[in-house]
Amino acid sequence: MGAEDWESMKKENEALHQRLAAMEEAQEIAHLGSWEWDRDDDRVTGSDEFYRLMSVKPGLLTDRHSFFQLIHPDDVDSVKHIWLDALESEQIIEMVFRRESLDGRIRHLLARSRVVRDDKDRPVGLVGTCLDITRRKLAEVAREESEARYRRLFESMMDCFVQTNMEGEIVLVNHSFVDLLGYTEEELRQLSYKDLTPEKWHSVEDEIVNTQILSRGYSEVYEKEYLRRDGRVIPVELRTFLLRDANGEPAGMWAIVRNVTRRKEAEQALRESEARYRHTLDEMLEGCQIISPDWHYLYVNEAVASHARVPREKLVGKSMMQVFPGIETTEMFAVLQQCLRERSSQRIENIFYYPDGSSRIFELRIKPVPEGLFILSIDITERKQIEDELRKHGDELEQRVHERTAELEEANRALDAFTYSVSHDLRAPLRAIDGFTHILLENHQEQLDEEGLRIGGVIRSNTRKMGKLIDDLLAFSRMGRKIIDPQVIDMQSLARLVFDDLTDEESRVRIRFNIGELPVAVGDPALIRQVWSNLLSNAIKFTSHRETPVISVKAECLDQEAMYWVEDNGAGFDMHQADKLFTVFQRLHNSEVFEGTGVGLALVKGVIEKHGGRVWAEGVEDEGASFYFTLPENQD
Repeated sequence: MGAEDWESMKKENEALHQRLAAMEEAQEIAHLGSWEWDRDDDRVTGSDEFYRLMSVKPGLLTDRHSFFQLIHPDDVDSVKHIWLDALESEQIIEMVFRRESLDGRIRHLLARSRVVRDDKDRPVGLVGTCLDITRRKLAEVAREESEARYRRLFESMMDCFVQTNMEGEIVLVNHSFVDLLGYTEEELRQLSYKDLTPEKWHSVEDEIVNTQILSRGYSEVYEKEYLRRDGRVIPVELRTFLLRDANGEPAGMWAIVRNVTRRKEAEQALRESEARYRHTLDEMLEGCQIISPDWHYLYVNEAVASHARVPREKLVGKSMMQVFPGIETTEMFAVLQQCLRERSSQRIENIFYYPDGSSRIFELRIKPVPEGLFILSIDITERKQIEDELRKHGDELEQRVHERTAELEEANRALDAFTYSVSHDLRAPLRAIDGFTHILLENHQEQLDEEGLRIGGVIRSNTRKMGKLIDDLLAFSRMGRKIIDPQVIDMQSLARLVFDDLTDEESRVRIRFNIGELPVAVGDPALIRQVWSNLLSNAIKFTSHRETPVISVKAECLDQEAMYWVEDNGAGFDMHQADKLFTVFQRLHNSEVFEGTGVGLALVKGVIEKHGGRVWAEGVEDEGASFYFTLPENQD
């Protein structure tokens, strides 16, 4: 080979490399790679852009199997099937598949291929291209989603949609329109909007089409009727728009249609209601009048005419100043002006003077309304006279109350004196009896026989009981006059403290005392302490004969109040006698078995009721009892 041939070959190679480089660059720009597959060697080769599209290095894509491994698993079977079809086809075969790129994004690729044959017309492989169609695919998906979204919106519209051609034939409807008229969509496409419209509306709608829709492209909102498939007439409200083709020529119309049956029914009901209420106003005993902003009577009922002593026909249409000259100078008219100006309501009393010198008193209720002012007038002349009489009687009653209060205060002073007498004058003899009996039993024991000693003990026991009874009666008497000093009380701590004060160490070991979580209360601490003391001492007393006494303190929050109770497994009581429990001196058990004065529970009842609460009890004989009381959440 001569130098000249070598130089020529070199130039051809350089030109080839340039063409190959240009082709690679063009493929990169177009995202279009080329590839081929040799069937005999099962070898897949491709351009640089092909490998970039497949996101793989050339050495890792060598045969058909490695190519299939790069494809999205959901697309592998269809690609294999198309690959085999390509070998049997004389046409260019397309296959679309997905491949995950190196940055994690999914690429959509379109591969086109055709079969390669040898000189004996045998298929020896495939040659083809690979194009990145991701953007196109995403655009198609977005378009499909958009179409589906707008289709759902179209079909879910509460209002009806209908589209026609220029001849009025229906071409498109939504579900609401189908439901409105009761036809199927296919049946509607065989009809025109005039077929669905009562004939009386045809000329009206023709005029709207010609004067509004064709001239300016849309109509005002107008009303008409449709005929349902079952023959019923449906009132509707609609607005129609013109459709134009690419050349701007009218091509059809579309309308938004709303069923106004309920509105029409409501309007009819309103008309009937207005007529009914106007009749009601006419028949009312109270005066009803409507005054316009320029002070003319728009409406008055017969009661107003009777109150004014002016015929109804001489009021309606006239101004207030015409009927009652000088009324504009009255205080009542000034109130009317204020109500009209400020759009405010007022209630006043007005004395109306008649030409004959007589007068009546009216209560006027004035309220602004769209027409002006509505005035309801009630003749309260007799009521005012009765109020005057009641006021006089009230003054007399107040004087009597003052006198009775003075008498009550005097009685309280006498009661205080009696209390003092009981507290001091009765206690001295009791202390003397108890003291002398004690001396007799201590110093002269040897001179007394067994019966004498017993009688002495009985005397001392009864004097102590008498003293306790006096104390309880005094406490009961003072409680009624005591002024409550409300404070926040920790009921749980107070109940436990009272129990500890009532028991000694031995008793606290013997008694099983359970106390739950008690909400705080508001009340007088000293009085509420007395309640706990009486209830717990009762429980201790009436469980004293039990081998294992059980006393529980519990509480529950109710609506606007808290409920507390003490329950025990003691002697209990007969529920038929429960009404006697909270009465002074009433006892349900023998005093020889259970000591007591019969005042403690009456004191509990008085304290709780003074706090605005309630008391009650439940029990079963020989099985135990529960004593309940409530306290309001707030003590004012």
